Amino acid sequence: MDQTDSLSSKSVRSWLDCIILGLTYYYLTSLIVALGFLFGGDLINPAGTTGHRFGDTSETYANWDGQWYVSIATRGYHYEPERHSSVAFFPAYPLIGGLLSRVTGLKPDLSLLILSNASFLAAMILTARYVSSTRPDEDPRLAHFVLLSMGLTPTSFFFRVAYSEGLFLALLMLVLYGLHRSARPTMIAFFVGLATATRPLGVALIPSIAIHEWKRRTGIRSFALRMLFLIPLSSWGILAYMGYLYVQYKDPIAFAHAQKIWRLRPESSLMDRAVSLIALEPIRAIYDSNNRFHWEKISRTSNPILTLRSVDSCYFLAAGALIVYGAIKRRLSSHEVVVSALLLLIPYGTIGYEQYMQSMARYSTTAMPIYMVLGLILIRTPIPVLAFLTAISGFLLGIDTALFSAWFLLI
Repeated sequence: MDQTDSLSSKSVRSWLDCIILGLTYYYLTSLIVALGFLFGGDLINPAGTTGHRFGDTSETYANWDGQWYVSIATRGYHYEPERHSSVAFFPAYPLIGGLLSRVTGLKPDLSLLILSNASFLAAMILTARYVSSTRPDEDPRLAHFVLLSMGLTPTSFFFRVAYSEGLFLALLMLVLYGLHRSARPTMIAFFVGLATATRPLGVALIPSIAIHEWKRRTGIRSFALRMLFLIPLSSWGILAYMGYLYVQYKDPIAFAHAQKIWRLRPESSLMDRAVSLIALEPIRAIYDSNNRFHWEKISRTSNPILTLRSVDSCYFLAAGALIVYGAIKRRLSSHEVVVSALLLLIPYGTIGYEQYMQSMARYSTTAMPIYMVLGLILIRTPIPVLAFLTAISGFLLGIDTALFSAWFLLI
């Protein structure tokens, strides 16, 4: 009994340490984001080109896709096949935000902001716990460097605005921690399903359940039977959304059809797409000054700091390199490698191809295992170099936040 009490007390202390650690790094890095919005909203002249505005909010933290989420939380969905439509945005985030708004009486845009930040804070706390649980033999400072990487990556401001990335990251960490703790497969599948209702990239988490069940299988037949149940359960979010779209608009994949309006290139065959992706043509095109999809022509600016289009591919390639390095050095588990690889490859093969790498910096930011590798690298970095990298990353985080709030092309 005394041993059980001791283990329970140790677990509570460990969780308290992780909560304090997560709160500390969330607070310190979020101060930079807050200052970025202060300067961007009040001191920077708005960009000439803006995204959709629907009149539901003028708050700068809800620019670009945030306008769509606020519109959904306020007025629900609409779908017009030949026009930009809100069905392209998955429902979990705006619906939870809308529910929070009705319960608290807060404005929908503020409710979405609170949801994003609460989710990101939860993700940082879960990450601290996950790192300490899965890497007990590593340097005890590792969790600090992982959280520092998460909080200071310039595109991490997306976790703290009216976007669904924060909620998705929290669900990803719940799934990874659940897999590590060998939680009930049905519980893990439920959170995976919720992730598929949050972003279409949630399907990238489904194979992790299969890997987990394969490792603990008692036979091929038993594994197959469990998968027949767990795969549909882990897809409940996207299946429910497809059911809604069928009932409402007679088109269960209206979200995919709605994305066609945003495409920069015409439809092509699967073979052409595959050849282009393997040859890295979408990446090369945006740096080819003779190509009409060169980042300067799309962004209508020659200053690379004023748009993420100039570095979308850089984030993608850097994230990919970190995953490969982590896999080769065996610093990432099979779950972490598969999940992070799919979180990069799925958008690369879809939106990355169709829209010439647009938003790939943002998508890469959600591949959490990259921060594990970054933390392992930074922990061995000399202090002067670490200080320099921290200062540069913090500066860019503030700049990107300010530009986002002023409607520059940072989506």
